[in-house]
Amino acid sequence: MQNIIGLGRAGVNIATGFAEYPQYTIYTIDSEPNQMPNHLLLAAQPTHEDYEMSVPDLSGYFKDIVDGEDILFIVGGGGAISGCSLAILEQLKRCNVHLLYIRPDTSLLGEKKLMRDRITYNIFQEYARSGNFERIVLVDNAELDKVVGGAPVIGYYDALNEILISALHMVNIFDHSEPIMSTLAKPLEVSRITTIGLLNIEKNEEKLLFPLTSIREKSYYYAVNNETLQTDRTLFKTITDQMKEKIIEDKLKISYGIYSTQYKQKYGFLIARSSMVQGVLEETQEV
Repeated sequence: MQNIIGLGRAGVNIATGFAEYPQYTIYTIDSEPNQMPNHLLLAAQPTHEDYEMSVPDLSGYFKDIVDGEDILFIVGGGGAISGCSLAILEQLKRCNVHLLYIRPDTSLLGEKKLMRDRITYNIFQEYARSGNFERIVLVDNAELDKVVGGAPVIGYYDALNEILISALHMVNIFDHSEPIMSTLAKPLEVSRITTIGLLNIEKNEEKLLFPLTSIREKSYYYAVNNETLQTDRTLFKTITDQMKEKIIEDKLKISYGIYSTQYKQKYGFLIARSSMVQGVLEETQEV
């Protein structure tokens, strides 16, 4: 992905984190001011519906995005501004949309924010499932907190976002790099509801950033020091044994890629994919 678009506070904060990498062009959209160069300031609106109706013509704003390019659109649940999402994405249907949805801890949301989350959470998944998006990547802040192991109150979300941004960036880099060895293949057309996870190679432990159910496929990315790849005679067997174990235990379509890095420590990521909408569709009302 070359273009990152962040909507609302959560989306803007994560999109801004990608700015440290030169591979991306960052766009931020919010009703609050921001110092990012491609920031679009929208007038604040009281409801989801008002935000959707207020989206202007963005052809000039997105003029540098080429037809057919990949975009990562980032939005969080709960905020009224998420009502802009579909109106904005309608103007980007010429592109390959990958949507990153950040689900807040719903146990802490008030009634209005909870309803907004339900609306966007359900609709986005249906859009992905029907092929309007290339995929949706679901991330649950409660699961991300478990992976991080907690963080101070000051800088809490920065700590969570740092882990998420690093994982997404590295998987994107690997997807555009030549692996040393790989069984990775194009995912099933129906497996568009996804999440990302961290893999501890030494312990063969994986931690997904969303409790995805009805998983059909998992793709693993092994990042290993180049010298280790040349000298470790047991590594390949370790990886293949891990893959065989997962196939037997999980009864899924499993694939993997091994990539050379300059880092001393081995690390890994995975993408889990499902064709099923997560959670139950519920009745909604204007919020």
